[in-house]
Amino acid sequence: MRWDPEEAVGFERAAVPRLAMASYERRVTPRLSDLDINGHVNNAQLLGWTLEALPREVPGKRVLQEIDVQFRHECRLDDQVASRADAKNARVFHHNVVRVGADRELVRARSLWRP
Repeated sequence: MRWDPEEAVGFERAAVPRLAMASYERRVTPRLSDLDINGHVNNAQLLGWTLEALPREVPGKRVLQEIDVQFRHECRLDDQVASRADAKNARVFHHNVVRVGADRELVRARSLWRP
């Protein structure tokens, strides 16, 4: 399979807006198996954590259509982490994953869902 630039998804903005207030939050604990060779939580795991705060009915009744993700800071094994989300409308959620205490933003994202 070859990459086709015509099929690439365009985003409406260059940057994902900061999540001002979260309606949903779920704490996440890094595990040894989440770490890469440098001792950081790998980006695939961070992406998974981004969706953890969603209300359970969202992935149960909707399909993720697209997600725009910005990885902002590293995460290590002993960090206390919170995944947060807020619904902007019926189809769009804004997300962030933060290091609790320092309130350091690890991930910022926007997801689009379809029924």
